Amino acid sequence: GNGDADKLYFGLYEVWSKRWKGGLKIHCVNLTERS
Repeated sequence: GNGDADKLYFGLYEVWSKRWKGGLKIHCVNLTERS
């Protein structure tokens, strides 16, 4: 059914979201160190 697909998409979103936020934090740190 649909439940499995929803779980899969939510799992992928969680991973992507964490990766994106992690990259954003690193980017912010780099900007802070420069200025």
